[in-house]
Amino acid sequence: MPCFNDFFGFCEELSAKNPLQSPTNHAMMATIKQSASGSVVLRLKQATWQGYGLLLCISLCCTTVVAQRPSMTVEQLIAQAIRSHPAVLSADADAEASHLDAKTARLQWWPTPSVQTSLVEDQVLTRLRVDQPLWTHGRIQASIAQSDWIAQSADANIALQQYTIANQVIDAWVGVVLAAEKIRIAEQHRAQLTRYQQMMERRVVAEISARVELALIESRVLQNQVNQAAAQAAFRANLARLQELTQSNLTQMVAAEMPSSTTLTTPILQTVDRHTLESWSSAPANHPSVQKISHQAAAATELARAKQAEQWPALHLSYSKNLSNQQSSEQLGGSTVALELQYTTGAGFANWRQHQAAQARVTALQQATLAARRDVNIQLQYDQQDYLSAASRISGLHAAASGTEHVRDSYERQFIVGRKSWLDVMNAAREVEQNAYQLAEAQSLLLGAYYRLQLQTGQMVWPAQGTP
Repeated sequence: MPCFNDFFGFCEELSAKNPLQSPTNHAMMATIKQSASGSVVLRLKQATWQGYGLLLCISLCCTTVVAQRPSMTVEQLIAQAIRSHPAVLSADADAEASHLDAKTARLQWWPTPSVQTSLVEDQVLTRLRVDQPLWTHGRIQASIAQSDWIAQSADANIALQQYTIANQVIDAWVGVVLAAEKIRIAEQHRAQLTRYQQMMERRVVAEISARVELALIESRVLQNQVNQAAAQAAFRANLARLQELTQSNLTQMVAAEMPSSTTLTTPILQTVDRHTLESWSSAPANHPSVQKISHQAAAATELARAKQAEQWPALHLSYSKNLSNQQSSEQLGGSTVALELQYTTGAGFANWRQHQAAQARVTALQQATLAARRDVNIQLQYDQQDYLSAASRISGLHAAASGTEHVRDSYERQFIVGRKSWLDVMNAAREVEQNAYQLAEAQSLLLGAYYRLQLQTGQMVWPAQGTP
């Protein structure tokens, strides 16, 4: 690391210039150089002023290195993902276009100029016309309201895309935490099996135990390697997914640096109370999936109102002026101002059919709104039951894990005196491992359910984003 290279150069220069350098300081420098490639370990055997200075420099360097590590907080990962995800950016651009359409719809109240040019009896006739709508039976108002509802639906679609990306980040993050926990469990079990293997090898050499008992533990070691390999593969897959979602460099993250499941779930279990559970019981009215479809239904209602208005005549004030030569102007008249009553039925009286189709779309979107609200409520119920189930299982699995460890230790002692078989010890060790895996899965289930519930009910706060 560059900061350590510069640091060592500075310390060597300081030691060369300082007449008070001692063998103790040289030994301390050698210890620092040897451990700087991994974790920094500094052991001071004598309290010298040079030693304190080195310790201070090491602390500053370590602080800099730790600060450069990517954060694995789920809220920060969600903020990173939604900040640069193409789906969110696309929804944002679509919302901007919808708001521009809403501003454009208000221009329908302005006069509409037009120029018409035609060829009549070898003469080119050009005429300027300006139309000003006075009364349209509510068609313009409905058109403006429709564009406003479409813009609001586009805004809700931004939040919906953010929720979708956030759910994907939560799933990937929980997968990373679960895989890291399984890797730790496999490593701990491997250390236990290694100790058993060494003990059994000594017993086989001393002809106290049969070689088949050594073969039994070797098979368990192979099974442990398979479990650890599967956990490492899951860790890399979920980490790659998380990296793709957040577009951040997470390749340096290792399982050992991930917080344990117990560390993550303990604060949650302590803070969630009855009031929090009640707030998760139903979907909020402002859920983006519900809002998006309800706004679309409102826009369809305004479209149906506009189609109904088209079945009535519209009152316009028009001004027309002939821009051709004088002779044509005399034939067609100069400038005219007229109050016109316009009525258009559409091809084959299509206005009536279009109004019926618009009414059918309104009914469809209203039912889709109810379906979306029901889907959100069902998902909330699933997540709430997952949380309650996981919370109850965690307390029981903690007690079971403690009990199985005591049983394993007891079986070890009884095996030494000949009261238990080696298979009993191996099965007890496996039961400890299985309980640890079940506890990790229950804790990951609780984490996923908790963060999804926080997200769906609008209680999650994203850094630099505010509430979703």
